[in-house]
Amino acid sequence: MADSLALSVSFDKVLEEASKNAKNKEFKLMIDTIRISKDTSASLGYIFERITDSVSQRIQYSQK
Repeated sequence: MADSLALSVSFDKVLEEASKNAKNKEFKLMIDTIRISKDTSASLGYIFERITDSVSQRIQYSQK
């Protein structure tokens, strides 16, 4: 992602490609969250807190 940005690829395009190529669903969720919050001016801090909570809950459930 950093290399693409350094080559002047647009931020939107870099995020779109990262989302398409994400193998980890949590990483894809994070990328999609950034894309949506960028368009809607949503609070990234709050959204990332919610994602962190969700991932933590998934880990707890999978360990049971």
